[in-house]
Order: sequence, then structure tokens, then C-alpha cells
Amino acid sequence: MANKSDAHEEFYFDYIRLLVENRMLHRSGYYLGASNSFVRLFTVAARRYWLAQATSEHITLLLTREMHHHLLD
Repeated sequence: MANKSDAHEEFYFDYIRLLVENRMLHRSGYYLGASNSFVRLFTVAARRYWLAQATSEHITLLLTREMHHHLLD
């Protein structure tokens, strides 16, 4: 039975290659993103949708905080 430290996998990225492949994927309508231990592949349209949703949620949170602040004044 393998212990947990043996089961841990580490991934290393060749970021130069990742950037080159990202350019090729982008030309084909895809977006490749990497952060921490995740690599994400989106269609460009799906990434725009994801960014719009994230922006909308962020703005909603800011407005809610601002309204709450004014109610307390």
C-alpha cells in the first residue's frame, strides 16, 4: 500500500511551449489557461461568458457592500 506522500503527483509546465500552444489554440478558437496546479481549456466564447459571469458577480458584491454601507450611515 502506497503512503500519501508517494501518491502525491507534481506537474511541471514548459511555459514557453504553453505560450506557443496557447497562440495556436487561440487561432483555432480556444483559450488555454494555467494557474497553480490547474490547466483550463475553454472555447473563446465560453471564456468570454465565464469572464462576464465573474465580472457580474464581482460588481454585484461591490454594489451590495456599498448599499449596506449607506444603510448603516
